[in-house]
Amino acid sequence: MSGATAEQFKNWREHAKTCSVQSLKHIIKDCKNAEEAMRGWNAVKENYYRDQYFTYVDELRERYLKGVTSRFPHGEVRIEKTHNLGDK
Repeated sequence: MSGATAEQFKNWREHAKTCSVQSLKHIIKDCKNAEEAMRGWNAVKENYYRDQYFTYVDELRERYLKGVTSRFPHGEVRIEKTHNLGDK
């Protein structure tokens, strides 16, 4: 099943670079809702919105990773457990 074209991916990547984080989060949520609405009704559009969703998620992820790298340039990132989620 097809989704987006190469041209659409290119346009989305270019657009994503110009969006604020808040806008990216809004677009991501909107794409997810649209993908879910198409599920079981229109597989082509379902895949289209899924492709769009992941393109904008990639931009948000890249920004996050760049931020972590700039704050911890020597790889000194530590993940600390902050919540007890029922571990025994």
